[in-house]
Amino acid sequence: MSTQNQVTNISSTANSGIKPHIRVLEGKFFPLEDVYGSDIEYDQYLLIKDNIEKYSQRLKKDLGLRGSPFSFKKVNGNHCLRVSNITGSILLSNKQIEVIPKFIHSTQSDIWPDILLELLYRAKHKRYSYLKGHGTKNKKLRFIDHIALAYCDSLEAALNQDMISTYKSTEEIGSVLRGRLLIERTIVNSFSKPHQFVCDVDYRSTDNQYNRLLAWAISKFINIVFDSSVKRKLRDLEQRFPTFSGNHFLPRKLPLSTPSQFKHYDEALEIASSLALGNHVTSNGGSAYTYGYTINTEVLYEKYVEATLKVATGFLGSEVFVSSQDTKLYAEGITAHTRSFFTRPDNVIYKNKSPHILVDAKYKKIFEQESGKTKKPQNSDTYQLVASLVSHGCQIGVLMYPHLGDSENDVKRPPIRAWRVESHGLTWLIVAITIDLASLTSLEKLNLMDQKISKFLTLLLSESVESLNPEKLMTFDNNIWSTT
Repeated sequence: MSTQNQVTNISSTANSGIKPHIRVLEGKFFPLEDVYGSDIEYDQYLLIKDNIEKYSQRLKKDLGLRGSPFSFKKVNGNHCLRVSNITGSILLSNKQIEVIPKFIHSTQSDIWPDILLELLYRAKHKRYSYLKGHGTKNKKLRFIDHIALAYCDSLEAALNQDMISTYKSTEEIGSVLRGRLLIERTIVNSFSKPHQFVCDVDYRSTDNQYNRLLAWAISKFINIVFDSSVKRKLRDLEQRFPTFSGNHFLPRKLPLSTPSQFKHYDEALEIASSLALGNHVTSNGGSAYTYGYTINTEVLYEKYVEATLKVATGFLGSEVFVSSQDTKLYAEGITAHTRSFFTRPDNVIYKNKSPHILVDAKYKKIFEQESGKTKKPQNSDTYQLVASLVSHGCQIGVLMYPHLGDSENDVKRPPIRAWRVESHGLTWLIVAITIDLASLTSLEKLNLMDQKISKFLTLLLSESVESLNPEKLMTFDNNIWSTT
């Protein structure tokens, strides 16, 4: 998936079947004993740590993570592991671990996959049919079951149109010239079979890397899903593929790009490619293939904000639009061999072709690493935004955070915060606002959030920096933003 999906696979001792799953919260440490059993010897811990750290670097590269997804710490005498900036399903020691996004409230532990998939829908501009899948609508599926069902639905719809076929060359000998004439082979063959042509002929074949990958993904999903109805759908699809001859090798270059005439396979090949990227075995003796499906939550959140701003500005008329990743010169290098500095905010809101508002999405707690009675965002967040405001010629900057309720006794969404920056007769306004992602449990809730953000932008666009006082922001917060 373009929002950076990836399979995680960490070395484990070989055994059969998948044991009952455990749940951990993104960003929180949990004891390794929950996965590997009690009484972990120090040598065993070092081996576990080494394997996870090696794979952590690979996962960081494949997912485009800004930091390591795994970190270790000793808590109350226990060796603990933390999973950061990824969510979904991973497998450790043949146990399936569901990493719950840190923005999920404790009361939503069973429906978090639905919320995550709504975010994926918005970020990817796709409506996954598994949200309303036949026979599963009222079930509480595991995340990996959701992904497998998405794969089933997209693959079944594609197969109902046709199966991917590509040209495959076959050497033929005959009295009629067909395909490409192999001159050297024809000359050699003429001594034993005169008047015969040796030709290279192309035939359409379903035995290709695309169908082999799709069939491979079916077999792997069958081994890791929990829901019996999803497993039956997978087995039914497995029967629709031919038995491929010879040794099976996954494509070396992943993800696979869909041939232009088979674009209806895009989603199925995207999911299969993500699964195949996790097909990895470490050098540890006795290790086994393990599979899972995880998502880069930091990128997913940024893409959600970007896509939602495009929807929200669409309500405001053609003169208002959003542009992503606009780069502007901030500080020009004027000495020899000195590189210039540039700023690139996540989103720029334009009105009448002029930049008016900058919006930066921050996948972190709004008061992260700050303490005291007067909490505020990190200094680096505001410094970066002010630099972007100066270079883009804007006066209003918005820091948009997810609301991380039910963590550290902070269950209530913090109010909208604002700061005024003045220098040399110029004034800038910085606004920090939180989005309750955990409330996005349906398409209707997504649409409601679109309307709220549209009204928020309307407020910022209709007021000057000087006239946009705290009372107006508080009124908006109480009457619109805080409503459900």
